[in-house]
Amino acid sequence: MEKKLTIEEQVHRLRDFYGVSFSGMSEGEAIDYLENNSYYAKIRSYLNSFLWSEEQEKYVKVDFQALVRLATLDMYLRKTLLSLLLDIEHLYKTLFIKLLTHDEQVDGYDIVEKCAGYIHLERIQSRIKETDYSAHIAMRFEKQQNIWNLVELMSFSDFRSLFAFYSNMKNLRELTFTTSLLSSANILRNACAHNSALLHNLNKEINHYMFTPRQDLHAFLTDRVLVKTKTAQRLVEIPITHDIVASVLLLAIMPKHPLFYWRTKELKEFLSDQCCYMGELFKSQHHLKVMHRDLSEFLDAVEQAREDEAISLWR
Repeated sequence: MEKKLTIEEQVHRLRDFYGVSFSGMSEGEAIDYLENNSYYAKIRSYLNSFLWSEEQEKYVKVDFQALVRLATLDMYLRKTLLSLLLDIEHLYKTLFIKLLTHDEQVDGYDIVEKCAGYIHLERIQSRIKETDYSAHIAMRFEKQQNIWNLVELMSFSDFRSLFAFYSNMKNLRELTFTTSLLSSANILRNACAHNSALLHNLNKEINHYMFTPRQDLHAFLTDRVLVKTKTAQRLVEIPITHDIVASVLLLAIMPKHPLFYWRTKELKEFLSDQCCYMGELFKSQHHLKVMHRDLSEFLDAVEQAREDEAISLWR
């Protein structure tokens, strides 16, 4: 078992074991940062976004200030994505209710019994009863176990499972693809809500064995959004870009709603105002510059595809 390190020893480990330099911030400033602004495990995780030298067995030209900058970018990105993901949850619960309302083969009560294997009704009810916000709906659901009350009680994760159940029932391509996108959005939503590091796996050479992209997403990007094949491949290889792309598409495939433009505008502003990958801190990290360019190209391409009505799945 490794011994507990002091803050000073943590800084020394970053310097001696991982090759982190302290030019932009001194070691004293780094100690103060790790005591008052963040903590070692999170800051250490951002190293996986930088180039690794097998020969030197250290990371290549990484300054502590670059790790701090990624942590700051993480904060801004998380706030931007949470707005997008909350919109997605509301829009797709609304779409789901609309689909059920118009589906003559589905009863609003029987479907609750049929989906019991996909969701845990008792857990959902007991969790909601502990809060003041939806307890009245939980009590109503006990009396009238219909799908309309149930959807209002569900977390995003539970709702994704319910949507998957309905997708399997209907076996429609649009539902299957949307379920795949919702799975990615759900993962991203959980990461944002739990304050997890988002920008810590940006070097695919280090992290490729940890992540399996959804091939239907790559095909949709190249065939419908008309993203270049190599660009699409790079976007789906990295967890955060993969899930951002999937989440943006969830808004893009609903052509009538203006939220798409508001949320993509915020993402573009994040890329232009916050992501200073061209600066001195990241000059040797070419893959970060490429990722920045790929995301910008995707946002432009999906906006054009939406205007051309080439990607609409739901009307």
